[in-house]
Amino acid sequence: MSQSKSSDVIHIHPDDNVCVALRPLSTGTSVRAGKGEVCLTGQVNAGHKIALREIAESDPVLTVSYT
Repeated sequence: MSQSKSSDVIHIHPDDNVCVALRPLSTGTSVRAGKGEVCLTGQVNAGHKIALREIAESDPVLTVSYT
């Protein structure tokens, strides 16, 4: 498992429940942003969102605290 660098993702607002990959990230990479830390279960391409905590189907995805 590899650890992502802070420059690998962007997490703009503390209330956001996702961050955005700034470069391709490999399966098994540990991503830490804000109050969340997750281990990627698959490849994530640059520009894609990564959930930092479980998000129910009925919950909004927050980016810059907007849905």
